[in-house]
Amino acid sequence: MNMIEQNFHIDMSHLLIKGIDSQYLPAFMNRGELHFEPFSHFQTIKDGETGDPNEGIIAYTPRNNHVSIKFLDSQNNETYEFGDPHAKLNYSYKDLQSLGLTSFYYVSPNNGLNLKKFDPDHSITFDGINPNTKYTGTLNKRDLDEFKSFFESEQNKDKVPVLIPVQQLLNRILEKKIKIYYGPVTYYDPSDSNFFQEITSDIDIKTLFAKNTNYAHQKEF
Repeated sequence: MNMIEQNFHIDMSHLLIKGIDSQYLPAFMNRGELHFEPFSHFQTIKDGETGDPNEGIIAYTPRNNHVSIKFLDSQNNETYEFGDPHAKLNYSYKDLQSLGLTSFYYVSPNNGLNLKKFDPDHSITFDGINPNTKYTGTLNKRDLDEFKSFFESEQNKDKVPVLIPVQQLLNRILEKKIKIYYGPVTYYDPSDSNFFQEITSDIDIKTLFAKNTNYAHQKEF
């Protein structure tokens, strides 16, 4: 099967964009290898972008920093006072040192990717383009600006952006029968008690796929 025939089977409407360190790029391009780092590694990076002190952790910090609790079903009428209440849900630190993480920037028609019908008379074309192409996609300006900022930062200056079709990657993982958890990240307000209560029903997985809304611009998968 040649390259043009392969294009017939690739869904480019949902894309992952991966910033790959130049030292790992040959391994990815030649062998399809992806580099993983422990969750705990990202907790130590202090750049406020790649790093997150609560990577793999759901941290609840209510807006009201003082809470009073009284147990209505108890004969004890005493009210208990708590200052600076907060809570965290997470695997043990030992687990976060052994669990590997690799992340992507996820774009789709509902999330930063603008699709329009392909017009060969008014579009930039190249040799070998799929003759059955119906749509073209462009990233919106906000996402392009985010990319520019990301790749210009000191922490990421050696990274190379790579486009990866979502379904193609997942198919490769399934073919190799690799045990892996995957999915889009949910971004939450750390003062939202409802989110904190809901997520406790499935702590083992959801804590790894939730981050503070401060990182929502990363659109991670």
